[in-house]
Amino acid sequence: MQAHSANPEYQGFIWAVVEVDITRYLGKATKINVTLPANLIRRIDDFVGAHPEYDSRSGFLARSALKELQQSA
Repeated sequence: MQAHSANPEYQGFIWAVVEVDITRYLGKATKINVTLPANLIRRIDDFVGAHPEYDSRSGFLARSALKELQQSA
């Protein structure tokens, strides 16, 4: 934003960042089978237990995957 706000072509513009929850546009949930090391599953479950905003192991995995995919886009 700094580079664009310094551009005279955009003088007087208002800049904003809007976060949009796209989960409702991802489609219906599909059950899959994944294999993970037992220690990793335990760590995920402990983390989800301490962070109820993830709701479940699946919720944690889905949000973590989305975050990673958004960062690489």
